[in-house]
Amino acid sequence: MPIEGTWRTCMNRKDTRPSAGTEEPRLLRKLALARYLGVSTKWLDRQVAAGQFPKPIHLSRVTVVWRREDIEAWLAAKAAARDAAA
Repeated sequence: MPIEGTWRTCMNRKDTRPSAGTEEPRLLRKLALARYLGVSTKWLDRQVAAGQFPKPIHLSRVTVVWRREDIEAWLAAKAAARDAAA
């Protein structure tokens, strides 16, 4: 379930620097991910702590990112669970 063209719209300036050009960023910072999903950063923290969301990658003490592929797989699983329940 690719979500092409939508990542760029929720990125802030800091998040778009690593992927110059037209390709979508492979790593998403917390704020950009929260904006894309329409949730708060606290919600992300709670879901990760509960094991309900993909774990982030800590690039440094303060820099946390998620792989786009992990988020797409999580969304696909959520959609499949919804469709199976219907």
